[in-house]
Amino acid sequence: MKNAYYKPDGTMETLPNIDINIKVGDSLLAPVVNIGLFIEKRIIDEYKNLFKQYQETSDKQERDKIRKELEQMREEIAEKGRVLDEKYVYDNKLVWNIDFPHTIADNGQFKGFDVIIANPPYIGEKGHKEMFDKIKRGVLGKYYQGKMDLFYFFFHLALDIASRNGVISFITTNYYPTDTGAKKLRKDFKERAIVRQLINFNELEIFKGLGIHNMITILQKGHDENAIAYTCVTKRKGSIASEVFQAIVDGKDIETDYYKVTQKDLYDGEEYYMILTRNSNESGKSIQTILDKVKKQGVNLGIICNITCGIHAGAEKVSKSIAAYFNDLNYNIGDGIFVLNQKEALQFSGKPYLKPYFKSSDISKWTSITKSSQYILYSTPYNKISDNVFMTHISKYKPVLQHVREINNESLDNWLYLRRGIHNESVYINPKIVTPYRTNTLKFSYIEKPWYSSLDVYYIVDPEKGIDLRYILALLNSKLYYLWFYYRGKRKGEVLELYQKPLSEVPIKRIPVSEQQPFIHLVNQILGIKQSNPDADVSSLESQIDNLVYQLYVLEPDEIAIIENEINKIENSKKSE
Repeated sequence: MKNAYYKPDGTMETLPNIDINIKVGDSLLAPVVNIGLFIEKRIIDEYKNLFKQYQETSDKQERDKIRKELEQMREEIAEKGRVLDEKYVYDNKLVWNIDFPHTIADNGQFKGFDVIIANPPYIGEKGHKEMFDKIKRGVLGKYYQGKMDLFYFFFHLALDIASRNGVISFITTNYYPTDTGAKKLRKDFKERAIVRQLINFNELEIFKGLGIHNMITILQKGHDENAIAYTCVTKRKGSIASEVFQAIVDGKDIETDYYKVTQKDLYDGEEYYMILTRNSNESGKSIQTILDKVKKQGVNLGIICNITCGIHAGAEKVSKSIAAYFNDLNYNIGDGIFVLNQKEALQFSGKPYLKPYFKSSDISKWTSITKSSQYILYSTPYNKISDNVFMTHISKYKPVLQHVREINNESLDNWLYLRRGIHNESVYINPKIVTPYRTNTLKFSYIEKPWYSSLDVYYIVDPEKGIDLRYILALLNSKLYYLWFYYRGKRKGEVLELYQKPLSEVPIKRIPVSEQQPFIHLVNQILGIKQSNPDADVSSLESQIDNLVYQLYVLEPDEIAIIENEINKIENSKKSE
């Protein structure tokens, strides 16, 4: 800072006293007060002038004297505000325009801050309920949404306290553009902010040792749907060097893709998803215009099918934490509670509630493992089990299972049942498409046998009349749909997140049963080959399905070329990791 204050003759300009600007407090609870409602203009002017004198004085004794006067005035103003309305002053003693006098207008209104810069904490609500409850009761409560992150509140706050046309710059995780819990945040951006720049560092490590998936967001308070947002997504990985960081920010990095998009084209659908990779100013076609074309011709998969996740047992096996917490009960780590290995399952042989149990790693593209090495005791309120073998086994773990219910505010009487995913057993019995919750590549698999699984598997079942699951399977495993999930779904780095929301929003084109048959015929061939040899090469049949999908959505040769080139670019990027 000192270098900025050297005069041309070499003498140094004295810096202002800035220590008074540094405040400590919980900013998420800090209110904005119109002190003009209860403080005379004369006192407001005196308070602001004292603040200015403190900044400019070079005499230590004078500065200490002014500081005491400021502190006294601050408490007097705050006390009057407290009498008027107790919500004005919180325990942390931070009130925006009382603590920052230069933000007070002549009439006592709050002018706001011209620039707001933040690296807020990234904290989910799970395990921090008390923290979130405190904020929900405060001035930012209206912005609360389930499954949100704490830093979303800081964005809302920044828009609240920024001045007209004020600039806001944050570095956060890059999840919020498509995060389910960030709908209110994206809506607030659309209504109150102009997104100027989004710099997605993706899998490049910005803070050493603190993980990846960071993004810089630069906003301007205001609204202009035609204003341009400059966005970029880097393909670099590893730790960042200062020159690389500078090149990315300057728009000159050869391993980073850059885009320009208007505010009105930045947001998509009722969830206000933010599409960083859309180029609104380029002539011709792009991946995003092709995906828009697909969306217009389809209906959401969640309308056509039921989409649900697997079983949440509550406690599958004795974990290290369970053994440590209940150390007086001498549990062995790895022992099955609801989920058993083959040896443990022998005592339940022939019992109708003993079911084969699978996990997400058992799923492959098209087909999956159907012979399990693990089993689950399928105990639910709908198939109450009372035989001695089950009760003897499960009663041993009653303290564990009741503890799980207690910490989740659930009825302790339900301790002997699986927790979730048990209301409709037909999901596991009837024909189904399954997919892992997280995957680097598409792994949609068709299964007709009973197939019970863990929570990290999602099921697509019960298609509407006239729609065959194998037709849907063909679409979901195609190149075009990979790009849909890559650019319009949920993704962390290169990992696709295929949970209920992104799955339910995938567009599926309704066509007559007769027109589905070419897709079904090819899928049946692939399933037959894969069942005989799971490692068999079916790429030629997959190419035929890709071509059928292109025809289905009436894609032109240049659009198909764009898709194929984009797939090659992504695959080459993965190979270079």
